[in-house]
Amino acid sequence: MFKDSENSTGLYTKQSIEILIATMHRDNFDFLESMFPHENINTLQLLIINQTDTKELISSQPNIRVINSHERGLSKSRNMALQSAKGELCIITDDDVIFLPDFLDIVASGYNQFPNASMLRFRAEKDDGILLKKYPKSPKEKLSWLDIMNVVSFEITIKRAAILKENISFNEHFGLGSTFTMGEEQIFLSSIKKANLQLSYIPQTIVRHDHPSTHQKVSFTTNYYVQGAMNDALFEGKTNFWIFLKILFDVKQGILKFNQITEALNAAKEGRRTYRNLKR
Repeated sequence: MFKDSENSTGLYTKQSIEILIATMHRDNFDFLESMFPHENINTLQLLIINQTDTKELISSQPNIRVINSHERGLSKSRNMALQSAKGELCIITDDDVIFLPDFLDIVASGYNQFPNASMLRFRAEKDDGILLKKYPKSPKEKLSWLDIMNVVSFEITIKRAAILKENISFNEHFGLGSTFTMGEEQIFLSSIKKANLQLSYIPQTIVRHDHPSTHQKVSFTTNYYVQGAMNDALFEGKTNFWIFLKILFDVKQGILKFNQITEALNAAKEGRRTYRNLKR
């Protein structure tokens, strides 16, 4: 399927790319039309992980592979996709996004620009065409720790072989359907960084996401509960420093009020305690 994914110059092309989609309770492929309005579905290489109870998604198309799973948890789906993928380059995504025109060419060109990158981050936009967040205006060859703290899953693409060689996977305690509903992207990217693999950024937009992200829909106490656990997974031994740094940032941005700081700290401590108990 991917035998001819590199041309005679050794450069990546859009045939190098497989799209890894996590979804739930599907028994037909109608959702793909919404995700890829600018593409011929038959030309895409797709791997779909469908978490389900009774409904099963069956593919007769060679370019669409499906794994029906009775497990729960977004990170479980991600890991199953990573282990079963075949593409040299993989786009990690959910089923509620819309891919923009030429996204495959943009991703392939990005890896040709940064051939040593094991992960490339791209931009996303909202339904009004405005960027989802404030992104750097210039390419970055190497992302910092602070850079990866603000990445969401549908901005992530990876070079599959490099990730699997280092046995990197998603922490299944984090992500929707898990104990901690957020933070899986940051822990995944930190594992890549700790393995001394290159994480880079291209300031081009490949996807639209119309819905608020999980962290925008939860209370500040839930947010800090997850942050306490996530920071312990990321920076064991330095959890307090990163929590205080987040509090300072959130207060400065008006996200957290002064009278909420104590409650936020307590929620972070409880999250850290819960995560440590899970690891035992």
